Amino acid sequence: MANPEESLKGFVPKTLNMEPENNLDVDKALKQVQENDPQLTSLNMNNIKNIPIPTLISLSEALHKNTHLKTLSMASTRLNDRIAKVSYYTTVYFIVINHSFLE
Repeated sequence: MANPEESLKGFVPKTLNMEPENNLDVDKALKQVQENDPQLTSLNMNNIKNIPIPTLISLSEALHKNTHLKTLSMASTRLNDRIAKVSYYTTVYFIVINHSFLE
């Protein structure tokens, strides 16, 4: 019979970072959205967890006037219910006007 102490040994699993790093300059991207930069047609903000809440709100407000941005990716960010409530109509406007999901 095996020694119970040997069979009950535990281990601490290693934490793996499965999310790719995103080195986007958020302030520069926000400025491009606010200025309606025609060169900015796609914006990937995925996996940026330290975006300040005021920046997210400013981005949402800037989308209302932006006519060039077609796709916006924001998975695994600080986007939460508070931001969603502030930006609901702006986001709906962005989706309808830019038709990014229909193309």
